[in-house]
Amino acid sequence: YGRQLSSHGFMLKLDSNSELAVATTGVTYSHVFLSSSCTKTDPKCTWSFQEGLLVSDFDATMALRANGPNGPIEVTTACTPNNSECRWTYAKGMLVNEGSLNGSAHAASGGVNGSELRTHTGCDSSNPDCTFTIPNVMLSNVQNTALKWHTSQGGVSGSPVKLHQDCDVSNPDCTWTLRAGRVISDRDSSLAVHSSSGAAHLSELKIRSGCTVNNPDCTWTIKRGMITSDHDSTLGVHARNGAFHGAQLELHSACTRDNSDCTFLGQFAKN
Repeated sequence: YGRQLSSHGFMLKLDSNSELAVATTGVTYSHVFLSSSCTKTDPKCTWSFQEGLLVSDFDATMALRANGPNGPIEVTTACTPNNSECRWTYAKGMLVNEGSLNGSAHAASGGVNGSELRTHTGCDSSNPDCTFTIPNVMLSNVQNTALKWHTSQGGVSGSPVKLHQDCDVSNPDCTWTLRAGRVISDRDSSLAVHSSSGAAHLSELKIRSGCTVNNPDCTWTIKRGMITSDHDSTLGVHARNGAFHGAQLELHSACTRDNSDCTFLGQFAKN
């Protein structure tokens, strides 16, 4: 894993105070914290999701690691995708650590500048000190990162979501905001990615109005590169007939992390 020099990652903004983003000092084994001085151009404040790791833009050998239940979260060069304490699942806005009983990322002192980020076993999605918004993300196919999620008819409810090879960060049809489990269009924040035929094999992904966090056909979980339906976690997002320009995104019952048509490990963004 590592940084694309031509791009940078996303910020992780705390939902109880959107002026605060997750930051690091850049020193290995140092604890991460919330900062009000973060900007999209500061690599100490931007991250990429790769194989379940949250990798720092400041140093592509560094990733976030939990230190046991209710312990501090640190940035370290010792992470690998095989270490469950270094893997994070984004579910209902929470960053859930995959280590046994470690809990979720939590602002230990609430939504204040300098608050240390720790895991918390009592987190739930109704607590905004436990949930994070990821703005302006470009979702890329793992095998060909030039292929991005794109809404093919712009900000129109019912527009299909397909892979597109000519995406640019300045095009809001190619960027998304992840909030409370929804994948929201940056073209029109009233539109979110939806499984058009519900929890069904081969159901096409489209954007639609009226999506709410209570509708599991409108919410998604990101785990080790796969993006799965909250209605049925056995259904993963898949590029129909393979990852190519114009491929329709759909749900597929046979998705695995070994299938590059089902994985979107490089979530490169430009905020």
